[in-house]
Amino acid sequence: MKMLAIFKAIQAMDKKIFTIADISKIIGSSNENTLYKTAEKLVRNGILSRVCKGVYINPNQPPEIFEIANQ
Repeated sequence: MKMLAIFKAIQAMDKKIFTIADISKIIGSSNENTLYKTAEKLVRNGILSRVCKGVYINPNQPPEIFEIANQ
């Protein structure tokens, strides 16, 4: 799946916090290596920001601190 298509899917989800499970649903893969590599590319392209391993935020819709803590 192309980065532009993933970006559009992320924007359409209207979520602030994403996990590897969410990325798995978007790209349709369950291969853990593929998921983490895709997440790494999304961070590198500025589409997502990494909070901790497996948890990412949408920098266009930053969540509140308590939302991150609850995740």
